[in-house]
Amino acid sequence: KLVHVVTSLKAFCKNPFFRLKILFHGGWRCASSGRVLRGTVFATPNLDIHKYVYVGPGCIFSSRVSVRIGAGSMIGPRSMFFGGNHVFDAYPGVPMIAWNDKNKPMELDSSIVVGRDCWIGASAIILGGSIIGDCAVVGAGSVVTKDVPPFCIVAGSPAKIVRMRFSSEIEREKHLDAIAENYDI
Repeated sequence: KLVHVVTSLKAFCKNPFFRLKILFHGGWRCASSGRVLRGTVFATPNLDIHKYVYVGPGCIFSSRVSVRIGAGSMIGPRSMFFGGNHVFDAYPGVPMIAWNDKNKPMELDSSIVVGRDCWIGASAIILGGSIIGDCAVVGAGSVVTKDVPPFCIVAGSPAKIVRMRFSSEIEREKHLDAIAENYDI
C-alpha cells in the first residue's frame, strides 16, 4: 500500500509522539529523530523526511511523485500537501471523475519540497511543484501555489511574501552557519 495513517500512538511507543524509526516503505525514507503525530496520512510512493522534523496531527501528504521535508522543519496541524492536479478541460463530454490515478497523465503531478529549518503553519496548503526554500515560514491557513524563496515569510491565499525572516544577508548567513554547526541541519 502507498497509504499509511498514524492512528494509535500506543501501538508505537509510550510517549505522546510517534517517533519515526527507520521506516522503509518502497521509496519512503524517514530519519529516526522525526516526530509525526496521530491522524497524519502519507499517500505518496516517495517520501523523504529528514532529521529533527516535526509533523503535527492530521496532516495529509499526497503526491504520485514525491514529498521531501528538510531537516529541522516543522509542519503545523492539519497542513496539506497535494502534488496532483485534475484533468478538467482536456476532453469535452468526459466528466472530471472519470480521470483517476490510473488513467491521469503523470505530468499533472509534481513533487513538493520543503527546505531545511522551515515552519509550515497550521492548516496551510502546499500545492504540487512548490519548493519552499530553506528557513522559510508559511503562515497558518496559507495556500502556496508557487516557490517560496529562502528566508521569506509568506501568508495568504495565494501566499505572498510578507517580509524576510532576518533583516540582513549577514544575519541569514550567521543563522545558516549556526544551525549547521549546532544542529547539523
